[in-house]
Amino acid sequence: MKLNKILNALSHPGAIIDYVFRCKKLSKILFAHKTEIDKFLREADEVAKELEIFGKAHGNFTGVRLLDCSVLYTVVRVLRPKIVVETGVSNGVSSRCILEALKRSNHGILYSIDLPREISLAAIPPDKEIGWLVPDSVRKRWKLILGDSKEVLPRLLSECGEIDIFLHDSDHSYEHMIFEFRTAWKHLNRNGMLLAHDINQNKAFEDFIREVKPPIYTTFGILGVIKKVGK
Repeated sequence: MKLNKILNALSHPGAIIDYVFRCKKLSKILFAHKTEIDKFLREADEVAKELEIFGKAHGNFTGVRLLDCSVLYTVVRVLRPKIVVETGVSNGVSSRCILEALKRSNHGILYSIDLPREISLAAIPPDKEIGWLVPDSVRKRWKLILGDSKEVLPRLLSECGEIDIFLHDSDHSYEHMIFEFRTAWKHLNRNGMLLAHDINQNKAFEDFIREVKPPIYTTFGILGVIKKVGK
């Protein structure tokens, strides 16, 4: 078995290099030892595989972005957040990754905001509901709120007071992304993290970095990550 793993790794050198750089970058921004990051990345791989199996079995779904899942899962495992807020749920890939990490840590809650199914533009199978990839086994730590994030997000954050992690994955227009970044940033705790999907859609992520001048930020493909340190 070990020999097969070694041979498989040698046949995919690009994957090895990607893994090493991912581990190094996460270790640096999370202030965590590489052995801990490595452990959580391996857990994330298992979550991604389970997600793929679940998706195929329940709806012929194969849209799991492995890089995004591994980063989201590892960030949540390391930070052990009390409150995570995300906008944009769609089928529930990111929600599932976050919730699996919260379950493994036995700590924290995820608040997810998305438009109602009847007006959502997300690519959800016609016979499925928003977040259908999230199984009952992790739903006890999940609060799904249906509504426009322009209205729901400020109200939710005011109620929470302070949050640990924010993930943007809703409307990717420049105006909306900047709005969510600015709104969430004010409520992130001094060691909180802001993440954003599809940062290649416009310059909102880039401009926000210039605006707040965070000491720590990086990207993983089209997933942007900013750490709020000491403010």
